[in-house]
Amino acid sequence: MINQNKEIYECVIVGGGSAGLSAALLLGRSRRVLVCDKGNPRNAPAHESHSFFTRDGISPHELLSIGRDQLKPYKTLNFTRSESRKLTHPTINLKLCLRMTR
Repeated sequence: MINQNKEIYECVIVGGGSAGLSAALLLGRSRRVLVCDKGNPRNAPAHESHSFFTRDGISPHELLSIGRDQLKPYKTLNFTRSESRKLTHPTINLKLCLRMTR
């Protein structure tokens, strides 16, 4: 099945980890943003995350959960459980191909 979703975003963030969510927070204040994430963070086996102001030592899962909750008020943000597969740029008519995951 091919889904020809023609949504237009001003920014696409590949990766919904702490860096991706930080970027979404900044950009989502004034831009239409899509955050694409497979849902299996590389730091999932870790017990603690460090170097986050007010959150040093928090579990990676809890940190991402708090981050997602704080992004809920921004109606300009959309999230998709997907893997980026292809990015083309024929003279700035940029297209992104995603593979949806579960």
